[in-house]
Amino acid sequence: MVALLKSSFPTDETLKGVTLGKQKATNTVRQTLGFYYMKENIDILKSRKFSIIIDETTDNSTQSQMAVLATYFDELNFRISLIFVDLIRMPDGKADTIYNTVLQCFKDKSIPMGNIIGFCADTCNVMFGAHHSVAQLLVKNHPWIIPIKCSCHLIHLCASHACKILPKSIEDLCRNVYSHFRLSSQRCDAFKEFQDSFNLDHHQMLRAGQTRWLSMKMCVDRLLEQYEALKLYFRGVALEDPSHTNDAIVKSLNNVFTQAYLEFMSYNLSRLTSFNTLFQSEIPLLHELKSEVTKLISGLTGDFMNLSYVRQTDPLKIDVSLEGHHVPLDKVYTGIKATCTIQSVVGELGSDHPDVKLFRMHCKGFLVECVKQIQNRFANLNRLDFLKCLEPRVANNLSIPSLGLIFKQLPYLDSVVAAQAADTEWREQAMHPTLNETMSVYDYWKTLFQLKDGQGNVMFPNLRKIVSVLLSLPFSNAAVERVFSQLKLIKNDHRSCLKQNDYWDYSSRISA
Repeated sequence: MVALLKSSFPTDETLKGVTLGKQKATNTVRQTLGFYYMKENIDILKSRKFSIIIDETTDNSTQSQMAVLATYFDELNFRISLIFVDLIRMPDGKADTIYNTVLQCFKDKSIPMGNIIGFCADTCNVMFGAHHSVAQLLVKNHPWIIPIKCSCHLIHLCASHACKILPKSIEDLCRNVYSHFRLSSQRCDAFKEFQDSFNLDHHQMLRAGQTRWLSMKMCVDRLLEQYEALKLYFRGVALEDPSHTNDAIVKSLNNVFTQAYLEFMSYNLSRLTSFNTLFQSEIPLLHELKSEVTKLISGLTGDFMNLSYVRQTDPLKIDVSLEGHHVPLDKVYTGIKATCTIQSVVGELGSDHPDVKLFRMHCKGFLVECVKQIQNRFANLNRLDFLKCLEPRVANNLSIPSLGLIFKQLPYLDSVVAAQAADTEWREQAMHPTLNETMSVYDYWKTLFQLKDGQGNVMFPNLRKIVSVLLSLPFSNAAVERVFSQLKLIKNDHRSCLKQNDYWDYSSRISA
């Protein structure tokens, strides 16, 4: 940076005397800016309500570490703010250890536990188990904290269980094709010739990760994109090297039902991926969770159940086991591409062919299992009904005439605002001419936050604080996953630096 400034402003006398090496820069960031930044963040967390997001990871030395993030709604800038609180080495992954570590983390920083209003983590038993978990310990000792499972993890698990209904050969194909090209530049170069013959981009095959959120969707799409080239390529490979794996790949690729299954998966996994992507957002979305879940269930059930039943029933209470409300097997919707593929197969084999029926049964089973998983994992959404007050339709029409029930459900609000003053402002905002029910949630409350009276004072100060608290509740742990992604980049940087025998350069950068 100093060299850049000196070259940009060669006549500046002040810059001529500036020196800043790696060690001084590192110590400035670590021992001065770092401490100031942490003190500033701790002061923020001491003065407001916030939620915590935690997750564990294991580094290359198999040492378990836990990242602790705090999230709150910044009413001045109208956005979610994240504070990286700590990265703590863990002796083990037990619920008691994690719970005590979290408590000690905030105790050491003199941040009161009373300021924590929400807790979010992944859905493993240690975090949210029914018998002894971190969430249970938090709620038992701090009953005002609202535990919320990560929506992204939940929908990933729903997809994983639903995919088990489909033939295992489909997943095996995805993994075997990836493994064939993995770490072999010779095979990749040979495949490029087949890609060129079909005018395809030189895209590599993707791996379906075991723990990555819905990575199967990208893997399936890549297979479909390169399908014809792969068929021709593996025919030659199987002739030259007739191994069991290569023969299995050729058999799967030549099976027309394989393509139909992949097209069916691509269509349905795109729904789940869209849901997942939405809740990886950095804007507050917990109030949208129930409507998005019910929308997803309605779409899935509409593909294999009578629409009259789906329309008349609460999506969370739809009973997919009622065969009387199912459409005939040949009417189950599998997506436009899979439908076209199967229609061509039916033209050759007939609609009564056992493989055609089996395909439709598998597709229906996938949809049924997916809906069951979603209903089961999102069964407690009604406890978040107090967030309806954030909807413009509800707020502008005073569908909730008083905030009394919200104060009863969230008793810590009494320490944030005066209840009657907040309730008065709740009723007054419905009369304000700049607010209307057609606005989005974001626009409605951003407009309200900016309103001022004739003297330049904030018009609804108490209501602003309540809305800020509600928007501070978490809905996924995507933020902490991003921290782990940054750590992965640092690890890769570590390897690169050590290969160059430049340890001191590495140590400076990692400290910074």
